[in-house]
Amino acid sequence: MLPVESEYGQVFHPVFISVDPARDSTGQMKKYLADFHPRIVGLTGDYSSTKSVCKAYRVYFSTPPDADPKGDYLVDHSIYIYFMDPNGKFVEAFGQNSTAEDVIERVTKEIGEWEKETGRRV
Repeated sequence: MLPVESEYGQVFHPVFISVDPARDSTGQMKKYLADFHPRIVGLTGDYSSTKSVCKAYRVYFSTPPDADPKGDYLVDHSIYIYFMDPNGKFVEAFGQNSTAEDVIERVTKEIGEWEKETGRRV
């Protein structure tokens, strides 16, 4: 359980979006994400869909569009964790230099503000 969840309950729905659609099948994603949060949802799609979602979230990635899943190639990408509010609105992006304390502090602040505005946690 995440530290914030011990205080606020299950207020998170973690989602992981693959930037390697050629190799990241649904089965492969399930195996990979088993080491993460128990409620994490993995999303994958074709190259065009991946490119579109990366553009929308301003994520850099470099994967050959015609990559052979059995081939040897590198995937270069930016690494962010996006924090969205219960309405799906962007709140913050946490990068590689963000600490757990940074994330917990911001999430706690946003939950408090959301609760003041709406009278509910989610």
